[in-house]
Amino acid sequence: MTTTRPSDLDTALSLLRQTGARPRSGGTDLTACLAHGVLAPAPVVDLTGIAALAGIDWRQDGSARVGALTSVHELSADPGLRRAYPALARTAEALATPQVRRTATLGGNLLQRNRCWYLRNPAFDCFQTGGGSCPAREGDHLHGVAVDQGPCVAPHPSTLAVALVAYDAVARIEGGDEGAGERPVADLYDPGDPTRDHVLGPAQVLAAVSLPAPAPASGPPTCGRPGGPGPSGRWWR
Repeated sequence: MTTTRPSDLDTALSLLRQTGARPRSGGTDLTACLAHGVLAPAPVVDLTGIAALAGIDWRQDGSARVGALTSVHELSADPGLRRAYPALARTAEALATPQVRRTATLGGNLLQRNRCWYLRNPAFDCFQTGGGSCPAREGDHLHGVAVDQGPCVAPHPSTLAVALVAYDAVARIEGGDEGAGERPVADLYDPGDPTRDHVLGPAQVLAAVSLPAPAPASGPPTCGRPGGPGPSGRWWR
């Protein structure tokens, strides 16, 4: 398995388009998929040398742009994100282990493969491995299915996506026949297509996620007036 590590996005997109290679960021999920036979070995374009895909930038209006290569640890530790988007920072802080958080990236978390036991077991075929059914639907899907709304019943495992959807975040996508474009993070996923976990094509890269400026603080709970006692008799501060 050959690995190329370009230093700019244009070169990376060209390699992905011409060679059919897979993009890699932190590689935590890609390594697991290769080990379990979910993916066959193929050339890899390592994106970690592309500085434009990393980091947290703040705009004058208070909104933020987070590069797809930003580590989960950085999301959890950044003081600005913790103040402006606490749900995102706290979600990142609770993910996996400290070692994984320092390696895994925002983009990798959003675009990872689902954790269905049948997908990860080479003895089974499903929609995502070329089969024509979902063995998890009638099989053992403990801890796997919350709501049955599509042909594939495996939920997407990205908890960062849930927080980003709550903040109306927008994903920046580069490459592919469509070229650069943006779409809501929620639209990265199509529950009606059981053959894949996200809508990006093989020659596309998630470059960044933009978060709108946080809404003004809404103040204390409505069950008590600011500066007055709440229902328990305690005073709001």
